[in-house]
Amino acid sequence: MAGNLARRLSLADIEIAVVNAVPDFVQRLRLHQLAAGQQIEAPKLSDVFAGTEIRLRVARVTAVDPERQVVAVADADGGGELGCDTAREVQVRRIRR
Repeated sequence: MAGNLARRLSLADIEIAVVNAVPDFVQRLRLHQLAAGQQIEAPKLSDVFAGTEIRLRVARVTAVDPERQVVAVADADGGGELGCDTAREVQVRRIRR
């Protein structure tokens, strides 16, 4: 989704930041293969977004405050807040192996 936005919009006017709890891209269309015991590729998000100017933050979103226009995150460095005009939430379920 972020990559599609970056290709359609002028990044001179906007900044796109992706917050994800893990550094790997989850190929949701292939999760059935993982469930069947097959190995699937898990490319690094930094590689997926290379050359797009999309900022990647490996962290967990802990709160969204639309009134203050901030997203609170927790990461290995303790976390903080990211300012935003628009926050889009996408839920991804964890798969237990």
